[in-house]
Amino acid sequence: MKKIVLALASFCGAYSTLAGADCDRMQLGVEENLSSYLKEYAGSCLDGIREQRLASYELPSDRITPPTVAHYLRMKPAWDDIATSFSKLQQDAPTGSQMQQIFAALSARAAATSQELLPVLQGASIPERSLLRLEGWKINPRLTLLGTQTSTGIVVPNLDVKAALDQDCQRGAEPGCVEAIKQGRELMSEWYLAERLSENVSSAVIFSIRDSVVKKDELWNAYVYDSKPMLPLDFVLTDLVTGRWRESDQFPTGFREPPNTQWFLLHPTAGVEYSSDALDGEQMKPILFVEIAGANRWNPEHRWINAPVLRYLSGAAVVVSYADRDNVKDTGYGVMLTFNNVYSLGAARYGDSTGIFLSLDFANLVRDKYKPRYERFKDRFERFNGKLP
Repeated sequence: MKKIVLALASFCGAYSTLAGADCDRMQLGVEENLSSYLKEYAGSCLDGIREQRLASYELPSDRITPPTVAHYLRMKPAWDDIATSFSKLQQDAPTGSQMQQIFAALSARAAATSQELLPVLQGASIPERSLLRLEGWKINPRLTLLGTQTSTGIVVPNLDVKAALDQDCQRGAEPGCVEAIKQGRELMSEWYLAERLSENVSSAVIFSIRDSVVKKDELWNAYVYDSKPMLPLDFVLTDLVTGRWRESDQFPTGFREPPNTQWFLLHPTAGVEYSSDALDGEQMKPILFVEIAGANRWNPEHRWINAPVLRYLSGAAVVVSYADRDNVKDTGYGVMLTFNNVYSLGAARYGDSTGIFLSLDFANLVRDKYKPRYERFKDRFERFNGKLP
């Protein structure tokens, strides 16, 4: 069924292009050179043929579907066939002509592109300088291709296809112009397919960037809503310690991921503490304590200890505490452990006495209030950003 749909789509595409141009015309018009003829031919007559060829390799014919590993593997015979076609055109071209040299260079370029496929699959990324990218085969109005050194070390030259085409055939006056037109049509058919193959690979880069952005957005949402709540001094210390403020937010790495570790400085928290040395009725008292310095691994995937029970331990801090009790010093110091970003358990010394405290960070109490406000702000910003040119 899929092949039938593809065939019908190809037929409709071919019919629609034929309706807009005479795709059987084999001579140049008045004041028309070969390069302008072929640009019109490629733009008007090759869509249906290209879709049929993509279907024959079982490759996606649209620009939306990101290629899979199987698609990459099926691209190799397509590039090999393109290289073979250019090689055959080289053999058929007039000896010593500029187009014979162009066909030879195009054949080598397609072969070099084919050789890049497997290294790219093994490395799971496309190098910045690669013929697999759209820039390697894009058909521009000047009909030129820029030279480069591929990721496999092959050097390909600049190609001025337009100049070579027009040298071999100008306004149909040359004896071999009909043959030049025929070869030029085959040239554009292969080039048109090569452009789409490289375009599909480039779209895969775009999709990978999109997926990366989505994952980072999810991480930031978890950081904002599920991590241990932070105050301004905590944000400052976290940026200073992690050094992430020095990292670029620009392409290709995209905007930064949130830090793995939160750092806390003079962070106030309330809790409840038990001290057996206090007078009866005052052994259990509310307390206020301040995290002098602390750290918290908010993401369960990056916890310090990956072991049963202990994997819930997310953070630790040095604290100073205050509790108004008779028979025990009001101010103490100690350590605090945080579990799952929310619950804290610690111990503090008050002279010769020890208190055990439990805390639920009070900032969690207001989290549900600022979350809707943040979401409304983000929605307004995205709507505003969408109206920008």
